Amino acid sequence: MLAGSPLAGTGVAFHPDTVKGNKSVHVPSGTADAEGKYELVAAAKNGAEVGWYKVIIIPATPAPKGGEMPQVGPPPFNVKYTDVTTTDLSIEVKAGAAPGAYDLTLTK
Repeated sequence: MLAGSPLAGTGVAFHPDTVKGNKSVHVPSGTADAEGKYELVAAAKNGAEVGWYKVIIIPATPAPKGGEMPQVGPPPFNVKYTDVTTTDLSIEVKAGAAPGAYDLTLTK
């Protein structure tokens, strides 16, 4: 969410945070729907393993028209969220977490 609005088509990737003890080799990822909800998948399994993750956001890319290259501008959110070395989005995945426990709020 950005200013209370969902970012449909935006990618979300959970990178294991080894500094906080997450030794997983998988990077669960998904795409936000029109309501901003996303489901993670990694290694053909739904969800993410329990542990800490650094979260990155992949800007939605508009579909190209007529075989042209898509026009890609800056994302509508702060670019720090697009890189695992600069993102400050950190989430601990826990067993049995309630719906909405992993909602993300971005800034410009």
